[in-house]
Amino acid sequence: MYTAVVFMSKKGKSHVLEIIHNNLPYESMEKLVKFLESRYAATVLEKYDGPATRRWFVEIEGTRYTVDYFDDAGFDIFAEDGTGDALLEKLAADLKARLATGTDDS
Repeated sequence: MYTAVVFMSKKGKSHVLEIIHNNLPYESMEKLVKFLESRYAATVLEKYDGPATRRWFVEIEGTRYTVDYFDDAGFDIFAEDGTGDALLEKLAADLKARLATGTDDS
């Protein structure tokens, strides 16, 4: 089980869902996106993978979200235009509940 901190911050017009964990493997991006696909009907639009960072774009409920992975920090998820804040709040609550109960079935 991973220990992580999930919280919302502000970036420009949008809130950012941050998942802070300093020891997530590179492959955890696939796991998070599979969770978004199964739980929130996300569709992957683009993928950019570097040696220590990854940036994928997904669409959920008609809104484009950026999902960033940093090998030394964790994840950021945001919609640049700020239209996706309500879904980010829901996702944050979902992830916090899963971490509190140790649920890892995504």
